[in-house]
Amino acid sequence: MTRFLEDIGFERYRNTAAKNFYWPPIREHRNRTLRTEQEHIWGITFVASKL
Repeated sequence: MTRFLEDIGFERYRNTAAKNFYWPPIREHRNRTLRTEQEHIWGITFVASKL
């Protein structure tokens, strides 16, 4: 399980999501990109929790 998370770079995704939550960027187009990225991160987290 841990190996799988390392393979998909889970630590980097998790850190990115936390940073975006606490310090959201100001630019609108960047926010739109990050929102989509967070949905992708949460999808990975959901799938990983089912393994």
